[in-house]
Amino acid sequence: MGRLKQIKIGVDVLTEARLTVRAQQAGASLSEYVRGLVLRDLSRAEEREEPAATVPVPARVAELITPQILELSLVTGILVRAQLARAVGEDEARKLETRAQERAAEQLKALLGGPESAPELETESIA
Repeated sequence: MGRLKQIKIGVDVLTEARLTVRAQQAGASLSEYVRGLVLRDLSRAEEREEPAATVPVPARVAELITPQILELSLVTGILVRAQLARAVGEDEARKLETRAQERAAEQLKALLGGPESAPELETESIA
């Protein structure tokens, strides 16, 4: 592979937070994680047989945005949960989180057509 060359990149605060969370989840330093992302992106671009122009634009946009929206939702939830714990205390935050998860499960069951059509939902704390 050769000697590694250090480069500087600039990102906004939210992107830094997202990258930091994902790096920690992967058990890597931020630099190692970003290096892996760059290498993976470069190898995918080289392996792509179809030029990007042949894929319809809405399909490409949806393919790119959906994971980012999901990740943004997760990071937002983590940040809100941390602020809630600071504001009302860990015990109260845990109670509010549990109540919100129960309500979300009820709404999901209602959207899916009632309890008989939805599997039992397990809730896990993000803290």
